[in-house]
Amino acid sequence: MATVRQVTHFTLEIEDAVGSGARVLESLRGVNLIAVWGYSMGSGKATLEIAPEDGDAFVAAAKAANIAVGAQSTVLYLTGDDRPGTIADSLGKLAAVGISVGAAQGIADGGGHFGAIIYVAAGDVAKAASALGA
Repeated sequence: MATVRQVTHFTLEIEDAVGSGARVLESLRGVNLIAVWGYSMGSGKATLEIAPEDGDAFVAAAKAANIAVGAQSTVLYLTGDDRPGTIADSLGKLAAVGISVGAAQGIADGGGHFGAIIYVAAGDVAKAASALGA
């Protein structure tokens, strides 16, 4: 069974250039980040998706580093013992209660544990957390 928490997620738009992501993350070094992923958006722009352990600490660090904090939302953070079908089971529970998943990212650590971030519509977060056993 997975542990489920609601965490704040932030979207940052940055320059799509060598080292841009590294510079942003270096300026946030004092903030514990649960998840980070980035991707190019074309036209010289890239996006960093960040789920920090503490949203307020993240905002304060970003402000101190003159980083514009973009959109924020609440996402579901799942952790637990890894086994085949873990993510499928979680997504199935959401489907069973009529919740559409906007996006999901999961990763196993190779040592028997996994973590995942699941995005649902803002109005569905509490219902989704309940469906997943939070």
